[in-house]
Amino acid sequence: MRTFSFAFKKGFWEMGKPLFYEILEKPATSCIIGICSMIWFYIQKKNIGYSHVGLSYETAVEGHHWRIITSAFSHISVIHLVFNMSALWSLGVVEQLGHLGLGVEYYLQYTLVLVVLSGVLVLAMYHLLIQRFKLEYFRRVTAVGYSCVVFGWMTILSVKQPSSKLDLFGFLSLPISFAPFESLIFTSIIVPQILPYHLCGFWHQTVAEHCR
Repeated sequence: MRTFSFAFKKGFWEMGKPLFYEILEKPATSCIIGICSMIWFYIQKKNIGYSHVGLSYETAVEGHHWRIITSAFSHISVIHLVFNMSALWSLGVVEQLGHLGLGVEYYLQYTLVLVVLSGVLVLAMYHLLIQRFKLEYFRRVTAVGYSCVVFGWMTILSVKQPSSKLDLFGFLSLPISFAPFESLIFTSIIVPQILPYHLCGFWHQTVAEHCR
């Protein structure tokens, strides 16, 4: 019982601060985590297939462009969700870096940019694989998850604050400069069929360079 009590207090008091205050310091991040979690719960409860909310080349050709948004906030498994949300919580430090030209407003603006451009870029990659290399398999591959946006923020933060660390699951700490590569390996093991979607995150290096 004492061990449980100690673990609870240690988790609740993060870096000497109650979790409540951490949420107040990362309002946008907290909201996004809440939205992704509720969507995952709803998908599981209603037994909705990811083909109904995910983004694929075939559905885009049919005019389902709204899937660019829904795919970003939907996840394939609880492990996929927990990994992305754990990384996003750590990256929420961007909201507290107003002195570096970042902050909440910047975070919200570029989150929207990353969500939309990630979807557009993955469709362009699928188009190339299908039309140029005749890989019809990618016509129906469905991309889901917040990974691409997470990778984009990793890259932006590595440019703005290279000394940052990415904390995962509360015990694993990675140098931010290597985090995108290590995260790519991990997420590709979890969801190998949407590797192109994860690879799109590295494109955000271009965005990061322009954010200096």
